Amino acid sequence: MKKNVIIFFWIILILFPFISAVEFNINQNFSQGETIIAKLSGNFLTPVTNDNLLFYKGHVQIPMVYDVVKAGTDYYFYALTTGKSPDNYSVSVQNVQYTKGTGVSSDNLAANFSILNTTAAFSVNPGVISTSGDFSLEIQNLLDNQINVNVNTQTNNSVREIFISGSQSSSLSLNSGETKQIDFTLGDGDSGLTMIGLSSGNFSYQIPVYILSSSKTASAQSFGMDPPQLYLSVPTNTTLTRTVLFYNTGDVDLQNISLSLSDSLTSSMNLSTYTINNLSSKSGTQFDLSFFSSSAGTVEGYLKAKSGDLSNSFFVSLNFINNYTTNQSESILTKTCAEFNGTVCSSDEQCDRTPVYAKDSVCCLGSCIQSQGGSSGQTVGIILLGVVILAIIFFYIRYKKAKRKPVNLLEVAKGKKF
Repeated sequence: MKKNVIIFFWIILILFPFISAVEFNINQNFSQGETIIAKLSGNFLTPVTNDNLLFYKGHVQIPMVYDVVKAGTDYYFYALTTGKSPDNYSVSVQNVQYTKGTGVSSDNLAANFSILNTTAAFSVNPGVISTSGDFSLEIQNLLDNQINVNVNTQTNNSVREIFISGSQSSSLSLNSGETKQIDFTLGDGDSGLTMIGLSSGNFSYQIPVYILSSSKTASAQSFGMDPPQLYLSVPTNTTLTRTVLFYNTGDVDLQNISLSLSDSLTSSMNLSTYTINNLSSKSGTQFDLSFFSSSAGTVEGYLKAKSGDLSNSFFVSLNFINNYTTNQSESILTKTCAEFNGTVCSSDEQCDRTPVYAKDSVCCLGSCIQSQGGSSGQTVGIILLGVVILAIIFFYIRYKKAKRKPVNLLEVAKGKKF
């Protein structure tokens, strides 16, 4: 008996890394019209995006309205089943890398589910939220009769509070087929994952809401970093460098910004600068982050920024992996110039602030002004061209006059030389 227990124990130890490589948490059955909400947990080395999800009815790929949201190290996705008939379905996650035991795998991940011959009380869209500000949900009554939907945002953690018209609970009625929008506002608290409960009778949803900003006041939003959170896979025994953008979106210049790292990060992460002396309003600056570790494992902490009473923190998660290959020149910037509310200056313009590199181009977060150097250069060029043209005309006229001078035969007869 004891021998069997030991064998079973070793089998569990051997199989556990493979069993727990990626967890696909999705219900097996859904009612017609019900919003699918699912979770992917695992150590993903490449991000999971909408392009990586495919839906099938039987073995035939089908279109679905869906979206993928990253919440910390996990991924959530939702999909609308409106118009989908009762049958067997599946969802597949393809072309992503993740750790499996001590190795790296890119095998497809799949989960089966069924849509039943019953109708959901109501649908919700979107089914997953990622936000740093106020947001809304849209619900629709799918039944033939009026329903009441109860909304509850109360949580027991420190994540920022969510309110509906100043309260954390509410109830609203919907006639058959009616659609209503529920508006939510954010209060104080920290960044992180929380849930919104929606229910009508025995039918309910738990809507994941991932709040990106840890700011407690609107003024703390006057500066930020791109990317706002950093998740990187880094090969061991190799120094990896990435550039981030620190920017001031407020109306006041910021002075003496100090940057620091959590104690958990100081042994494996360095900054190219730890002080920003001045950051003008509507401008940004870039600096490098470098990472190194000789041992595999995950390190997490915060990059902290402080200027006077203004402060903010940016989450950093580093996954050091043995024998991992990465693109050393890969950019981690996530926003385009337009998303920074910036401008791409033309060739004869200059930015009145130090330009920064956005995801798509060199970006001016201030104003583009006409380049004075270009204008003066054009003026000098025009003047020089005019002088040359006048000189050519002058010498041409003298040449013509000299050529037309008549010969005096009398003077020639007197023996004068010309």
